[in-house]
Amino acid sequence: MKKDKKACAKREVRNRALNITAISMVIFTIAFIPLVVRLRIIENPSNALPDAYDFFAFWKSWALYIAAIVAVIPLFYGLKKFFQNKSHLERGQNKENIVLLALTGIYIITCIISTILSSNLSVSLFGYRCQNEGLFTIVSVFIIMACGLLYSDKFKRDWIYKIIYISANIIFILGIFQFFGLDPFKTEFIKSIIIPNSYEELANGILYPDSSSFRNSIYSTLYNSNVFGTYSAIIMVFTLSKAIFIENKKQMILPLFTMSLSLFSLLNCYSRGAYLGAAVGTIVIVLMALKKIKIYYKSFISVFICMAIVLGTTLILGNGKFMERLSTVYINTQDTAAGITERINDFTVNKNKLTLRFNNNSLNIEKRYSNLVFSDTYGLELTLDYSPDDEGYVINRDNYRDFIVFADKENLYIKKQNALLRFIIKENTFLLADLYGKEAKMKEVLSGLFTGKERFASGRGYIWSRTIPLVKNYIAVGSGPDTFYYAFQQDDYIGKLKFMYNAYVNIDMAHNMFLQKAIETGGLSMLIFILIILWILFSAFRKKNVSILAITVVYCICGLFTDENICTMIVFWPLIGIEFPNMYSSNMKDYYHH
Repeated sequence: MKKDKKACAKREVRNRALNITAISMVIFTIAFIPLVVRLRIIENPSNALPDAYDFFAFWKSWALYIAAIVAVIPLFYGLKKFFQNKSHLERGQNKENIVLLALTGIYIITCIISTILSSNLSVSLFGYRCQNEGLFTIVSVFIIMACGLLYSDKFKRDWIYKIIYISANIIFILGIFQFFGLDPFKTEFIKSIIIPNSYEELANGILYPDSSSFRNSIYSTLYNSNVFGTYSAIIMVFTLSKAIFIENKKQMILPLFTMSLSLFSLLNCYSRGAYLGAAVGTIVIVLMALKKIKIYYKSFISVFICMAIVLGTTLILGNGKFMERLSTVYINTQDTAAGITERINDFTVNKNKLTLRFNNNSLNIEKRYSNLVFSDTYGLELTLDYSPDDEGYVINRDNYRDFIVFADKENLYIKKQNALLRFIIKENTFLLADLYGKEAKMKEVLSGLFTGKERFASGRGYIWSRTIPLVKNYIAVGSGPDTFYYAFQQDDYIGKLKFMYNAYVNIDMAHNMFLQKAIETGGLSMLIFILIILWILFSAFRKKNVSILAITVVYCICGLFTDENICTMIVFWPLIGIEFPNMYSSNMKDYYHH
């Protein structure tokens, strides 16, 4: 008897420890890791690309790896206990969980196979620089999801929700400070936290991050405005569902407050894909709740008032930027932002004459004996003066003053705004050079579907048009997780110049979650991933789990315009894990009224 009691006591202590460990790692992943911001300089092995300053991905990924390693033992015991419980398996209970775990396992296997067979093994394991979405990230995030699936219950979920709200509010408040031009990350105190002592001498010279890349929008701790927009949209619809279908009105305050901050942040990050995702997610919630509107009309009124106040505040404080951004949703061929059409968009070489085309003008450069002669569209010669500030030559003529020219006997470099072109001067003619200064080898470019609409969605049409024809090469096995850069047609210099305004821009993301998986982990893997999504949606709809239904819809719609980023993976998949056990509820009222 004493031995039995001791054994029971040990099992109880072990089970409690496993529960605490598993849930702690879920909370750590979903609430703490999104807050991690720490500089890591990623050195480039060649001189073709500059070193990368990674604030957002590297340390988040390593924090995730640690969480997953700690969660492995609880996951093992949780799975063992789950499948040993034959009673609920025989009665058909937990079918949703079993199918989700099985599909997830198959998906991970396809990712592992693509990694093993990848020609870029290291990148496939750890991920591309500043992205860190390799195999270790994929496996880790699903380990955390499974722990949430196996160990969460009503009591734990209530506490997890509160912690999520607090974490999200911190992220949104940081973003709101950025909106008002008071970026906390530019203060000396925050710099001392996010920049290691070994890089202290760089602190004053580092732009955090390069604001020119973010259109003066807010991004907080989440890499860029599109990723931040996806995060905001997920949290917005999640808290919206909680605020509407909650019985205790005192408990409504925190999710309602978080929803208001998330909506304000969403509107002012200017991510159009996130706008669309949040709008559809909100419609899903409203449609699912129409039958219960008489019961929840007070909650609906409270939510509507808060949303109206947030929208009005955005319109007043944002100087019309939100409406201006929203108005560009239907512009699918060319950007209309000031200066875009003034960039170099094409060039031709005819014997000893190089012609650069931009807007309605052109710049001619002719090799005459040992000299370079510059002329305008009409053949009138242009004069150049040396500019010490630019360390190059500038052209003395309106419409040409933003050109900077560097030249020697064998090389010609021409820069206009952010576009740079390099040419090799050889045998009295001009040859386009690649990033490494060697003659660029022009190849036939594969294109499809979005051909002719390459400027759709801020240049995504170009990336998709060049990516879709490649899918047939990766039907069974992909190029490896996070290896899109190596699979894409990077030598499409003319296409990049025309549609991305930079012949040497690195296309390292598909800007579409499904195309990303089709290339990186293979077409079969993408189909398994879609089955996972469809199973979640089907189960959520059948069980009336509004929050899962809404956040999954948001995630997929945002995923049409951006990759599955580590900053959003660590929120979405753990949320699915902790919410999915609520599938046991037979109706919406049972679920939301504990």
